Amino acid sequence: MVGKNESGKTAVLRALAALNPVETNDASTLNEERDYPRRHLVDYESRQNDKKDTVIDTQWVLEAPDVKDIDINIPMPIDVQVSRRYGDSTFTVNCPPCRGDKQTENSPTGSNGLSSSTSDKQTGVINTNCLAKICELVRTKLPKFMYVSHFDRMAGEIQLETDMHGNSTDENEREYSLFLDFLKLAGISMDQILQANKFETFNARLQAASSKITEQILEYWSQNPDIDVEINVSHGMSDDPPPFNTGRIARARIKNTLHKVDTPFSERSAGFVWFFSFLVKFATVKESEHPLVLLLDEPGLSLHGKAQQDLLRYIDEKLEPKHQVLYTTHSPFMIPAKTLNRVRMVEHEVYVQGRKRQSDGTKVNSNFLSVKYTPDSIFPLQAALGYEITQTLFIGSNVLLVEGPSDLIYLTVFSNYLEQVGQTYLDSRWTLCPAGSLDRFAPFVTLFAGNKIKIAVLADIGKGQRQKIRNLRTDYKNICNIYTVAQFLDAQEGDIEDVIGDEIYVEIVNRTYRLSKTEREISVEKLKKYETNSRLVKRIECYFESELSDIQRFSHYRPAQWLNSNPIFLTEMKSKMKGTISTMEKIWSVH
Repeated sequence: MVGKNESGKTAVLRALAALNPVETNDASTLNEERDYPRRHLVDYESRQNDKKDTVIDTQWVLEAPDVKDIDINIPMPIDVQVSRRYGDSTFTVNCPPCRGDKQTENSPTGSNGLSSSTSDKQTGVINTNCLAKICELVRTKLPKFMYVSHFDRMAGEIQLETDMHGNSTDENEREYSLFLDFLKLAGISMDQILQANKFETFNARLQAASSKITEQILEYWSQNPDIDVEINVSHGMSDDPPPFNTGRIARARIKNTLHKVDTPFSERSAGFVWFFSFLVKFATVKESEHPLVLLLDEPGLSLHGKAQQDLLRYIDEKLEPKHQVLYTTHSPFMIPAKTLNRVRMVEHEVYVQGRKRQSDGTKVNSNFLSVKYTPDSIFPLQAALGYEITQTLFIGSNVLLVEGPSDLIYLTVFSNYLEQVGQTYLDSRWTLCPAGSLDRFAPFVTLFAGNKIKIAVLADIGKGQRQKIRNLRTDYKNICNIYTVAQFLDAQEGDIEDVIGDEIYVEIVNRTYRLSKTEREISVEKLKKYETNSRLVKRIECYFESELSDIQRFSHYRPAQWLNSNPIFLTEMKSKMKGTISTMEKIWSVH
């Protein structure tokens, strides 16, 4: 969830956390005075009756595997509503009547939120057995929500004989608890340390634990490979501060194998301490048998950009396989540029009524390309994409330059499809990179050539651009191969959309703008009146200006974005793609 400060990201996570929290305490119980929007609190209290407002309302879907262990006869899937009101100690479950049963009029709602609205077909007696089973199933299997905003730092040392519970501050107790989790992750328990009475046994166990924890940490900490994590247990020295001056003291120390020196864990960089503590905490969480939804509020702020990417890798490889993870960020390094379908934009929307600005609340949207977003909100995404593109400039040994991001998407989606159906596709050694426009190919080619990279150019071409192509071919004939889309179409002009083909691309546009099966649906026949333009996208632009002027201006990128999200469309159009496949294979074969 990406958004600027004060956009409402935390409010969304806290509301989700309250639905079914891991821990039930005062903080997890929704309270009007603390949580209700302050500007409306007085009005709410004046109209309040016995039924309090619903704070969070969620929709869930039960499918056949979910209900295989209970005896119900209902068509799948089942839509279930799970919500929570102010003052409730737990959530409420509502689901529709059992389909196929007879519904009674004015049927009551059960105390658990079950709609008691079914009746036995034969006897007419009200029967809630089916709904009760569903409710119990949801209550049993609904994931717990774990909200984390204060990421505790692990203590660097603990006094093993001290009972921290009830004898210290909450922060010290959490740090102490993290150290115990650290020992558990290392494969050693408090009892094993306290009960050891032979040096070699004791020392061997500590060394084995140190080696294990070092291996686990270095798997995801790429900032410094020259470290060892050591667990040391010794008696307290009289001049050490209490309580570390008596009894046995367990310490985590970090040894730099390059400089041959070790330092206390607490004296390492803030980023390392944070990352280490995070891995220790969630190493125990990921083993939870009950499914969790982990809600992480701004994780990794103290980490270097590359370390933030290590954190993402840990989330993907260790947490995500077992639990759902939602996290908020405004750091471009915490945005997965290769899986942008995961990104949700969060923005506090404001509208003007008369001369007064009014709040329309926080909105969460998957369409992060919407023009409504402010530059501040969209900035992390732009930075993430910019960073990703700059990496391709130097990582790929073979680069295919195309004009814009839509070209990149179309070529990638079609290449993936052709690979799936056993046809010729783009060799994986080639990296696609958008240059932005025909005029920007020259500086890009110069940049790549200086890095000893093999380059090819695939350019759209329209009227007035042929001389530019000739100039590029003359100036860079010994550096790269320059192709135009038109030459693969045996035409004078052409864009990648022309390779896709009129019928297929028109259908992509219809589905993008939801014009299919309406009077405004675009067709190849309707575009014939604009045939003075040989390029398909130009004809569609004319159609939008003439026939769809009330819709926002036609965007070349939106159809590409739609296809990227709906690649199954190409399978649907398989019978119409013979010409498209043939041209695409020509493009892939010449680099």
